[in-house]
Amino acid sequence: MKILIVTREWDGYHSGVLQYLVNLVTLLHQFGHKSVIMFSQKGDTPFVEKPPVDAEYLIPSLDEFPSRHNLKDTAKIIKIIEDENIDIVFINEIKNYAIIRALNMCRPTVGMMHACHYICLRGFKTSRISSRICNNNLGFACILHGCFLKRHPERKFLPKFVNIIKTLHRLEAYREVKKIIAPSRYIKNELMKHGFKNEQVPVLPPYPGESPRFQVNNLTYNNNIVLFVGRIVSYKGVDVLLKALSFVRCNFEAWIIGEGRYRNKCEHISKKLNLQDKVKFLGWVDSDNLHNFYSKATLVAVPSVCAEAHAMVGAEAMSYGKPVVAFDVGGNSDWLENGETGFLVKLMDYRAFADKITLLLTDKPLAREMGMNGYKRYLVKFNKINYIERLIEIFQSVI
Repeated sequence: MKILIVTREWDGYHSGVLQYLVNLVTLLHQFGHKSVIMFSQKGDTPFVEKPPVDAEYLIPSLDEFPSRHNLKDTAKIIKIIEDENIDIVFINEIKNYAIIRALNMCRPTVGMMHACHYICLRGFKTSRISSRICNNNLGFACILHGCFLKRHPERKFLPKFVNIIKTLHRLEAYREVKKIIAPSRYIKNELMKHGFKNEQVPVLPPYPGESPRFQVNNLTYNNNIVLFVGRIVSYKGVDVLLKALSFVRCNFEAWIIGEGRYRNKCEHISKKLNLQDKVKFLGWVDSDNLHNFYSKATLVAVPSVCAEAHAMVGAEAMSYGKPVVAFDVGGNSDWLENGETGFLVKLMDYRAFADKITLLLTDKPLAREMGMNGYKRYLVKFNKINYIERLIEIFQSVI
């Protein structure tokens, strides 16, 4: 099977979506399938090793709403599909609803919702006014809550306006796609609230990549290290994690791995809380070196304060046999079994978050037990053979 994978970013490790797509094309290649990538922009960090794809096409208008300036791109894309002899199209969150409709008419098409961009102007289901999880459907109520305003990418003091009419047109275009893969039950429920049919939305958590090779008996939990891996942006909750760490009642060290526009702010918060000697901001770390940090950590913190579809870092943590502390929000309860593989904490309760971190740092047998429970769950839930068989089954159901 030859699959056209359509996505926003490629050629880098900017996000969990990119990491998933790299894992996916590698897995498809292992099982004898071919991949062609079509993308709108390059990622921030070039690939260390080029993924096994047959061809790559840069189409900037994929991440733009339709306009008279990009109408010709639709014909260009259809020609690429014919020339490459594509069997099926796999869309991963693009904005151009005219292209979505053209792809859907040209070839059997499957989509995947990695976050809440289809159904939320802000993309992560939080209210701009209260910062709480929003339970409203996408619609004109979003204007009343100020969610049509975004940070302008170039002009610091000017807002950028999100076009709600075109966003609703995009949602309608996605509703016409035969299958939309949801990475968690939370996302499936949100899609069904927005008019998608039950049978239209299969649940399939993203494949996190090959599990690391290690001896289970050699796993260590004695270093009292709290690990965070992800982008340092507002909705990832690093500031909330820092507040929680200020209440941890034992000696510890915290490693913050990642970059983002909130890094300077979070470093300032760390100093304000007198955590500068305990918290280290380490920047981006490539996947090969990331292994060393996971191996040495006692636990992994996932303090996201938005309704994440599926936190890839949670699956990574389980693959290394590490317990996780996370807020009970979005799709987290799909992969984290509270009290078994870690702890789910009420959203924004950073004192309870601190209590669970303290418990795992001071009770090493519990940390090992929960880590091993997570590792066993990972081997079953994220088995690559089961994943590829289920994905191909979904693809074949629309052909």
